[in-house]
Amino acid sequence: MLQEFRACVQDKSQGQRIDLFLARTESELSRSQISDFISRGFVQVDGITRKASYKLKRGECVVMTIPPLPPNTLIPEDIPVS
Repeated sequence: MLQEFRACVQDKSQGQRIDLFLARTESELSRSQISDFISRGFVQVDGITRKASYKLKRGECVVMTIPPLPPNTLIPEDIPVS
């Protein structure tokens, strides 16, 4: 299931890069995860996909669609203990 995060830029956030803005407002994600989402097109500013270096302007709305995490495909291995 996709999650969506929405935030509008206030005066104090004006001029910030998108990746920094999202890292500060959505603390559950790392900046590298956010940068990955931006490069994959999961982040839009007023409906337009932008680069991570885009500087935000007051009043713009940022929408980040968070894709579901990949399933855990780890398989336990039986290791003898000596």
